[in-house]
Amino acid sequence: MVVPLVPQSVADQAAEAAYLPWLRRQPGQLKLGSTLVYYAPDPEVATVQTLLPHYEYHATFQPTGAAVPIQLRTVLVPAVGLSNYVPRVSQTVSESNGVVSAQAQVTGGLPPYTYLWSSSSAVLDPLNASNHSPWISYVARPRENRETLSVLVTAPMASRPLRAAISSLPARLSPP
Repeated sequence: MVVPLVPQSVADQAAEAAYLPWLRRQPGQLKLGSTLVYYAPDPEVATVQTLLPHYEYHATFQPTGAAVPIQLRTVLVPAVGLSNYVPRVSQTVSESNGVVSAQAQVTGGLPPYTYLWSSSSAVLDPLNASNHSPWISYVARPRENRETLSVLVTAPMASRPLRAAISSLPARLSPP
């Protein structure tokens, strides 16, 4: 997958925003220098699959009237749009005659994704293959006023599983 770099001017604005507190404290001039870098992970970490480029900013702040500039901390700005690498999950849920149907939509990240559905009223067998797909249908058995359905999606590049917004359906379901 080829992903374009964030334009240098956009990265410069992000770096300037990070250094803004220095400019607010006292008048002076900010000088930025940047380098495109790739940081290698610790060789002991076997789960890293992609290295993302960053702009590494070094800055000096010259306060008005001061003879010596101040070296500021280094700031890293991602050089690629992170939405390409950070998966987001949403779900749509409907109910008809006691049958709940849902679908999870994942945007961003890199497939393949794994899915695990859970319900507040029905036992969804984790060994059933349909519980590991992006869509599911089942008969709800309302116990309370609402049926709650959630999905846990795992992407191979994600550092932790992603949980979709939990959908609640009114329990106006007729008993099966």
